[in-house]
Amino acid sequence: MLGRSVGTAALVGRCWGGVRMTYPQQQHHQPGLFLMKRSLSLDQYSGKVGARSGFDSPSVDMQNFPPNKLNQCINICPQGFQDIVTRFGSYARTASPGLYFAIPFIESIQRVDMREMTLEIQPCTGITQDNVSVQTGGALYVQVIDPQKACFAARRPLEAILIHAISVMRSRIGTVELDSLFHERKKLNDELVASVSGAAEKWGLQVLRYELTDVIPDYEVSKAMDAQATAERRRRETILNADAQRQKLEKESEGMKQSYINVAVGEREKVIMAAEAAKKSLVMEAEGKAEALDIVGAVLEKPHRKEAMNFLMAQSYVESVAAGLKDSSTVFLQKDVTDVSKMMAQGMAVLNSMPKNNGNKGSSE
Repeated sequence: MLGRSVGTAALVGRCWGGVRMTYPQQQHHQPGLFLMKRSLSLDQYSGKVGARSGFDSPSVDMQNFPPNKLNQCINICPQGFQDIVTRFGSYARTASPGLYFAIPFIESIQRVDMREMTLEIQPCTGITQDNVSVQTGGALYVQVIDPQKACFAARRPLEAILIHAISVMRSRIGTVELDSLFHERKKLNDELVASVSGAAEKWGLQVLRYELTDVIPDYEVSKAMDAQATAERRRRETILNADAQRQKLEKESEGMKQSYINVAVGEREKVIMAAEAAKKSLVMEAEGKAEALDIVGAVLEKPHRKEAMNFLMAQSYVESVAAGLKDSSTVFLQKDVTDVSKMMAQGMAVLNSMPKNNGNKGSSE
């Protein structure tokens, strides 16, 4: 034992005395996610767990997580990791990122990745509440929060949490219908995280979230869903076409209605304008007759008014008889057509009475 201690001290002295030693190459990496792939069987896993970016060391088998690290006396723990140091098989201490010493052959090291890891769950078969066989897959996001528990609480913590998540997912699928499985993914994700978190804490893990990525019904159900989707699209197309036709008819009827309104308004304006024109014509005709009568009255007050009156009456009589013969084959005449003197005498009697009336009017005034 003394010789071994002396040899260890000499080795440390050479390390600090400038003698070149072989150190593990520092791993340059960026914080990223780890990806685990598994086969469809829950008992056999074909994938490895490795960093998705910036991690150039060989991938670690998920069944051996956390992996053992070679103790080189002077060890370097990279950022994002913690090393669990055991002495004679018992827990000794936890080494944080940086430089630390460990006694070779006495102390052993397990390196625990403290970064967020993604465990991919390949599609596995489950039965919904309405007896539909579906294949569901997802991704479980976990992170080590207690490296000591991750090393000693479970033999294979990642495998254990993965199998537990698959079991919970299958049991949850059995309590919902297929439609709810499509429309309530967030609720299922939250319920699965709540169910798995209790067991994960015992193993030093924290379940950050779960995402249900794949929901694949069996062939017959998928075929029926496709037919239903096709029928729904056709129904929507029919509704859209009917709405378009209805809107077209409404627009056409509105146009015809407006056209009829415009025609009626035009006819009304036409009648109004015709009535106004007739009114103006009658007024103008009456005014013309009044002016004519005034002129005739003024003329009759002049000398030789009797001869002028006889001439006008005779002319009017002849014109009326001629107009009657022209427009109709039957004309009503006096008994003696040539006896115009009677008509003239009647006219002269009216004419003679006019000065008398005027004189009476003047005397009364």
